[in-house]
Amino acid sequence: MDAVTTHEKSTLKNSDIWQITPQRLVIISCYTHGPWGRNVVITATPTP
Repeated sequence: MDAVTTHEKSTLKNSDIWQITPQRLVIISCYTHGPWGRNVVITATPTP
């Protein structure tokens, strides 16, 4: 696992997670703590 980040739902669309990167796995999940909610983003790449 490379990173676990949290994004406001309103800023996720402008995040760099949408860049195409070969062999990268991106998992986006909802975290609804609070009235507006957030997205938890996990990124991973294979180890050489």
